[in-house]
Amino acid sequence: MQYIRYQTPKHLPCYRDWDFRVLPGVFELQAPAVLSHLRESRKTMLSHWPDLNHANRCINALEQLIPNTADESFILLEEDLTEGLWIAAGSLIPERKYRNAFCPECDKWYTSSQILTHEWSFGEYLAASGGERYACKADHTLYSLMHWNS
Repeated sequence: MQYIRYQTPKHLPCYRDWDFRVLPGVFELQAPAVLSHLRESRKTMLSHWPDLNHANRCINALEQLIPNTADESFILLEEDLTEGLWIAAGSLIPERKYRNAFCPECDKWYTSSQILTHEWSFGEYLAASGGERYACKADHTLYSLMHWNS
């Protein structure tokens, strides 16, 4: 299987609202799973042109690169294609469709089975949000998803 190294964005605006820090973790996503997810997601993106454009460009690149990349190796995507990975990561990380994750704080790689999942919520009443965060054994958050926002 081929892999793609995906780095969590460093400074998303939503990070400022959370009571935990999100580090720029690196996930070795399964390239065929990224391609499959983007193909499936494309069906529901028709009304949102920027995401559809990013997905199509990433799909085209992966369709060319996967057959020409040896097993157990990494596919390097151009910088402008990483938005397609952002679209796919939101589903693939919770499904554990990655081999390893790197924690920059620990300077250590962890297998997908070693990454911890924590539910989180922030705020109260009509000014609250919540989701899941994915952390190394030292509880450094490497990725986080917001599932709800009131």
